[in-house]
Amino acid sequence: MDFSDEEELGNDVLSRKKFNFQTKQLETTEADTESYRVSFTTKEEALEWLKIYEDKSKSHWIVDKTFPNPDRYAYRHIFKCNLSKRNKTPQGIRNQQCTVLLEIKIKLITKDTRKKDPLIGKNDPPLPGIVIVRNSHNHHIEVGDSMQYLRGSENLRKIFEEYFTEMAPGQAMRLHEEKLSLKENGEILKADGHFNPLPNTVYYWHREWRKKHFGPPQHPLETLNSKCEQYEKDGTTVVVSDEAPWCVLVCTPIMKRAQALKSAGEIIFIDSTDTVDASHSNVTVISTATKIVVQSIKL
Repeated sequence: MDFSDEEELGNDVLSRKKFNFQTKQLETTEADTESYRVSFTTKEEALEWLKIYEDKSKSHWIVDKTFPNPDRYAYRHIFKCNLSKRNKTPQGIRNQQCTVLLEIKIKLITKDTRKKDPLIGKNDPPLPGIVIVRNSHNHHIEVGDSMQYLRGSENLRKIFEEYFTEMAPGQAMRLHEEKLSLKENGEILKADGHFNPLPNTVYYWHREWRKKHFGPPQHPLETLNSKCEQYEKDGTTVVVSDEAPWCVLVCTPIMKRAQALKSAGEIIFIDSTDTVDASHSNVTVISTATKIVVQSIKL
């Protein structure tokens, strides 16, 4: 398995940065075991190598054990397959009880290790990284049923967060699949969770995005109050009443202009809609007639 070349799958989330890790696969007498020596020297580099391994092997790994102060090593972590029972409910769709373990260790580069370990002392560059993969997956790897459960990257999450500024989660998923369809091997990419996340993942990302930008649905006023000053600078007046039931009045610059019209003092229209979002809020629009259209004057 080659870990040094650059695989180009398109732009945005479908491109991967190049990392020049030297990786050497070692022979092993243990059944169902793979052993590698790698040139990474830090935790950050080890995790970057793991991302490349995930791409190449069509697998995903979650942390099982950590060793804050490992003896004789600069870093040591043990990972489990994403489809193991780790952090899963018994009936969870990702719980296939896979037993594969992946251990990453980084040897300290010292005078002693240079002398005793030829892959550190004589190899150029040194290979202090140790990767051991034990057991075999109890599920298929490069098939749609397994690939759909691969985790999306942070880069993919950022792309969906950009979608959320203009559309709902369902629309975002449809748009993303349309973009993937235009790529080479688009149908394969659509079946791969690295590039096309499951609906549950997208809705989770959307809930977290909403909470970050608008506050929790049950208590949105704190976030809104923190943004009132910026809205005022942009010309929009926002008045908040936190008495139960809470109420928010919004008046944009064009609404303020409409309030100065003669018709706004003579006749207005009121249109109210309930349960418009996750907080089940009511939205009431107050409008007036103009020579062109019915123009809102308050919200």
